[in-house]
Amino acid sequence: MGTNFLSSSFYLIFSLIILIFVLYYIYTNSDKRTFSIPLAIVAGGAIGNIIDRIVRGKVVDFLDFDFFNINIFGYRMDRWWTFNLADVFISCSIIYLLVIMFTIKHNEINNESSKENSLFENGQSQ
Repeated sequence: MGTNFLSSSFYLIFSLIILIFVLYYIYTNSDKRTFSIPLAIVAGGAIGNIIDRIVRGKVVDFLDFDFFNINIFGYRMDRWWTFNLADVFISCSIIYLLVIMFTIKHNEINNESSKENSLFENGQSQ
């Protein structure tokens, strides 16, 4: 039950462009692990979906759960979404990033990265 609004080629090209930006950000900000680790998980999920698009021509969604019907404010959903593990990793990482972005102040992130760098340079593990 995946999304088929546009062609598979569009999703493949769009995914590759986003992946390039994410990998560039990870490379240039590798000292900020608060963001680089979840973005690496996003990149891994994107790579999994890209491989599916290249090999199969579409992303294979294989997790299909049917719990109960939803009817909220006139919106009726008879079937839950079908998804794959790459979607799970991407979604959980994005939710984590949004929570971090709205709860941690910019100074705390900079302090964390400088603290991690000093521990790493001294040969100590966390």
